[in-house]
Amino acid sequence: MKAHWQPAKFLGLPQYLADKLGGSASWQNRIAIVLPHQGRVSYDIDVDADLIKVSSHLPSPLGKPAGEALPLRVKVSGGLNGFTLTGSTGKQSHFNSEWLFAKKQLTLARAAWQNAGTDQQVADPQPTATRRRAMAGVISASAETGWRLGRLQFPKHCGA
Repeated sequence: MKAHWQPAKFLGLPQYLADKLGGSASWQNRIAIVLPHQGRVSYDIDVDADLIKVSSHLPSPLGKPAGEALPLRVKVSGGLNGFTLTGSTGKQSHFNSEWLFAKKQLTLARAAWQNAGTDQQVADPQPTATRRRAMAGVISASAETGWRLGRLQFPKHCGA
């Protein structure tokens, strides 16, 4: 499947993030769903986008002007109880996370972001219940630790 989307118009994206994004992105995906008569339901989703037409005023490594490629690869694998979400932006940044379905809500169980070629790695192996509620899948930034999943906190020079 191929399509276009506007990142600033993602449903549920906080306005302060949407204000930092512009343009549109072409993307392509592959979806595989297994619905056995007996056994476990599973699914695999792969998404690829070049983000050439997207401008981002987010902190590094996600900040970029329109016209500059930032390849995005995302893989989601899971079942009825939750899923793993892994991927990369460019050649240097990699992320992975585990999400759980419970009591009609989505909960982040653990997440990590790593910039290859540096010793910078941000991991949150067991976020607290309060932090899990705050996370809601929003990527955020902190001047001290770099990108992490959690409440959005931009360095002061980013204007958030």
